[in-house]
Parts: sequence; C-alpha cells; structure tokens
Amino acid sequence: MADDIEDAEFEVLHLSSVIPTRSDRMASHARPGEGDQPVGMDMLKSSPGRSSTAPRERAGPLFWIVGAVLVLASFWISGGHAVSGSLLALMAPPVGGPMRLANLTSSLQEQNGRRLVVIDGSVENTASAASLVPTLAIEVTGDAGRVTRYTLGSAGALVEPGEHYRFSSRVNAPMGIVAGVSVKMAERND
Repeated sequence: MADDIEDAEFEVLHLSSVIPTRSDRMASHARPGEGDQPVGMDMLKSSPGRSSTAPRERAGPLFWIVGAVLVLASFWISGGHAVSGSLLALMAPPVGGPMRLANLTSSLQEQNGRRLVVIDGSVENTASAASLVPTLAIEVTGDAGRVTRYTLGSAGALVEPGEHYRFSSRVNAPMGIVAGVSVKMAERND
C-alpha cells in the first residue's frame, strides 16, 4: 500500500509560454515570401514596388451628374425654394410704365354653401411700350376690422400699349359682414 502513494510534482510555467503573443500568432500565419508585409498603420503607406505616379482612373460624367443632382435636391429641400423665388423675381424683366386698374367690381355670391367675394376688373396699360402685368394684392376687410390678404398673379402676361388684361378672382368671404374690398398693384412682381 505504501507503494501506491506517489508524491505530486508541480512545474511552474510562465504565462507567455502557455498563451502565444500576437507576434507569435502572426509569425505562425506568415506565408513564405510575405515576411515584409506592413504591420499596423504602415499598410496605408505606398509600397515601394507600386508607383505613386501611376495614372488613376477619374470619376466619369455620370458620377458628377448624380452628385450635382443630390446637391441641388438637398439645397431645394432645405429651403432653397424660398430663396429661388426672390432670385427669379430679380431676374424677371421690370414691370413697365404706368399701369392702372380699371372696371373694378366686387360682389358676394354663395356657391355650394360657401360665401365668396367675387372681384372682377382689368389692368390697363397706359404706357407707350408693352409691359408685364404686376401681381395684384387683394385685401378683404371683415366687420371686426380683420383684414385677409390674397395675391393674384398674372403668370407673366404681357400687355401691349392701350390694351387691357382682364382678371376675375373668387376668395372666401369673412364671417359676418364684408366691410370693404381693396385691390392694389404690388410693388414687386413676386
């Protein structure tokens, strides 16, 4: 029975001999002829065998067209449409000489259960040259003094000297009594 007992022997191993380090793993995975592979951020540097003056392939026209469309779409969506109206108004030909409002009439009508103010009239060109019809500003005043403003564009209509541009507009009537209707030519054509 005394022969059955055996003293245990212990051997102390260093951690580096049990768990391989990163450099040991890289050396074990290295292929023949690849000993000069770049390590870490060195892979971003140009290799000596590859010429940095080699011609690069440039982006084609489709790339630049798509890029320009994306830039313009971003500009338009983020508020460029508001700026473009002002720029287009500056580029428009100036509104010509003396224009005057003529034959203005306004009346109340009821259509499909809605009360409407109907405004009819014309813009007369009294100048000696053709002119663009300006935007018309319509103001409807209610009995409480509340003013509702509307604009009526002319789509860039050109009126020859001595001719008339006829217009008609229907706008919602205010609640209660309509105290007044005013039609003016706007200062700017926007």
